[in-house]
Amino acid sequence: QDFGVVTAKWTKERLARNPSTGAPVVVPAYRSLGFTPSLGFKTGTRNGTMLTDAQAKALP
Repeated sequence: QDFGVVTAKWTKERLARNPSTGAPVVVPAYRSLGFTPSLGFKTGTRNGTMLTDAQAKALP
């Protein structure tokens, strides 16, 4: 059964400020997790059942 897709997302390096001193700080680029749920997972969690993508598409 389909669950979804987990991907790595990259953020760009950016300039931020230290809230205590107000000094500019460079925040380095880093990876974070991204998750895109499948249609069956989204529909199934709303209905309280486990559905495949094909079953979710067949629903009215």
